[in-house]
Amino acid sequence: IVPVSRESNTVKRLYSLNNMKVLRLAHLRDATAAQLAAKLLDFETPDKLLIAKIVAASGGNPMYIEVIVDSLISGKRIAKDKSGHNCLVSPVDDIKIPYTIENVILVQLNALSYEAQVICKNASVIGRTFSLDVLEALVAETISPAVVEQSLAEAHGFIICDNAKRTLFTFKDATMRDVIYKTIIESTRKSLNTAIINYLEEKYTDNIRPAVGKLLYYAAEAKDDDAVVKYTKLAAEN
Repeated sequence: IVPVSRESNTVKRLYSLNNMKVLRLAHLRDATAAQLAAKLLDFETPDKLLIAKIVAASGGNPMYIEVIVDSLISGKRIAKDKSGHNCLVSPVDDIKIPYTIENVILVQLNALSYEAQVICKNASVIGRTFSLDVLEALVAETISPAVVEQSLAEAHGFIICDNAKRTLFTFKDATMRDVIYKTIIESTRKSLNTAIINYLEEKYTDNIRPAVGKLLYYAAEAKDDDAVVKYTKLAAEN
């Protein structure tokens, strides 16, 4: 099984060359989407109007439903009551649900603390999957390792840990990473990608070849033509 969130030309060629069967997952039906929304909301008595709003906005996309509910929690639109279930903090008519996944992600991002937003943005530059050492190197001058750890925990709606040692992390969905990456102005993107190149070159100073693929990617993102030529040649030699 090869799960993918979107079909690139490379993935399509993989299907074709290996004669792989493709199972495309359809969006949820309204009734099923409503059940998922109700479960995630965890109200003692389901609020049918709020559920209907979420289902209409999500278009049956389960990831979208999860992000909407997370944004309602992080935005303090719903909170725990004395029974331990969630409840509305304000009238349901006051709740505005963005009708694009990009806007929902941005609302959820803006609800995070300043440090957690910085961590998410820097992590998005590294890639959908990123290692803790690279992230800490990017923010070393402004954010301590302890605050990095706290911020990653706060950003659990976007980022999950991939190993027990908490050294490898992944954005839950490629769309989340892409939307957050696009919030960074181009000049900052260039400088961050250049910083990653410098870090990797120092880390792999004794043998750069294992990192050539990554270095070529970051060089292209930094729009560093000299570095692109350099690492293209090295990649060809590998």
